[in-house]
Amino acid sequence: MLTETSLETLPENLLANQTNLRKLHLYNNRLRTLSGNTFRNLQNLESLQIYGNQLAEWNSPTKRLPKLQELLLASNKLTIIKADFSNTIPNLRNLDLRSNNIFHISSGAFNFEGELDDLNLSHNNLTDDPDVVTFVNQMRRVVRINLAYNSYENFPDGMELKTSRLNMAYNKIKTLDLSYVMNFKESNFSHNAIETITFGFIPQILQALSSETPEKSRIDINGNPLNCDCSIFELMRYFDGTYSNKDIYLRISLDGAVRCHSPSTLAGRDLRNFKSQTFTCDYSNVYVCPEKCSCEMYPYYHSFNVTCSSRNLSKPPIIPEFRVATYDNSMFTINKLVIDLSNNSIQNFTKRDSSYANASELNLSNNGLDLVDWLPPRLEVLRLNDNKLGNLGYNAIMAVNYSRHLSLLTLHDNLWDCNCKLLNFTKLVKDQHWKIPFEDKVLCT
Repeated sequence: MLTETSLETLPENLLANQTNLRKLHLYNNRLRTLSGNTFRNLQNLESLQIYGNQLAEWNSPTKRLPKLQELLLASNKLTIIKADFSNTIPNLRNLDLRSNNIFHISSGAFNFEGELDDLNLSHNNLTDDPDVVTFVNQMRRVVRINLAYNSYENFPDGMELKTSRLNMAYNKIKTLDLSYVMNFKESNFSHNAIETITFGFIPQILQALSSETPEKSRIDINGNPLNCDCSIFELMRYFDGTYSNKDIYLRISLDGAVRCHSPSTLAGRDLRNFKSQTFTCDYSNVYVCPEKCSCEMYPYYHSFNVTCSSRNLSKPPIIPEFRVATYDNSMFTINKLVIDLSNNSIQNFTKRDSSYANASELNLSNNGLDLVDWLPPRLEVLRLNDNKLGNLGYNAIMAVNYSRHLSLLTLHDNLWDCNCKLLNFTKLVKDQHWKIPFEDKVLCT
């Protein structure tokens, strides 16, 4: 052992006769350079530890070291790993290159013949450089890869990591697609700059999997500045147990604290405590809210809700154009328009208004309504209770009778005028009674 001796140079012929040497420890010295010829006769060498020196370049052994399984080069000043790095050390199992200044790894540098147990490249300057992606893709399988404390901004961006344990903590990754990492037994993406976590192709992957219970993938996402906008919806459903395919809980375990960093109204809140059924998110890039109303978008119910209740309205407001919208790579679709006009002073609803044509739910209760003679064609829920209705207009009755969508109609607490003109209405109540709650309160005055 020649450790911690402030050694600055190592004579090229010093080890020429040490043919049976199995371990060589040169760590914590001041070595600046080592000739590849230094190790030419160490055919039985199994472990080479040179960490804690000042090597700016690694010169590969000039002759093959077939038994070398451990090479520790941590805490040096290496910047580039050359293409011939693995040529004469084909059977390496443990390679430690952490805490250098490595920013470039040449194509083919890690083309070992066997499987690596550990590759540690943490605390370097690795980035999304295409050459770095190439070196990863050319490698054979590695059990554990440590790429923590580098400068990666994207993942995978072309990487095909053949590993079961991956550490990418403390990088600069901004977006994480779980479908690219769910095949790792363990992966660590904690303390990055991740704002968005998506599920990508996971629904398709789960459908294609066999019925056998697979090994669960543990993914650490602790300490990231999550943006809890619409894109967080799938992750929220995972945590509150409402994710559509329950097999995901057999395949993925998400670990670590998950708190919202933005928007400011949600900053600091634990995502695990959210309920997807009550979650609303920003709609401003797709929809416009009518003046005097408030609006919310509910991804869970696929709805855009326009609330104009108790706004002292005397006529229905115009609803800006509503259209079906798909968010974040089909993560969810908004296809329902819910309009609440209750508790106003709207006396009639008769005008064929195209801005209501796509309404799924319409609440006109407690308005003083005395005439309704037009209904949006796609209504699923219509609330007309607590008004002054004596009858429904013919067009409204026909719309209810022939609707393929309507499932709920409230009519109670009105002023139904029981004369011959009410025959069509009474027939409607009889025929559609299963859609009408509080049917016993639909009474003549």
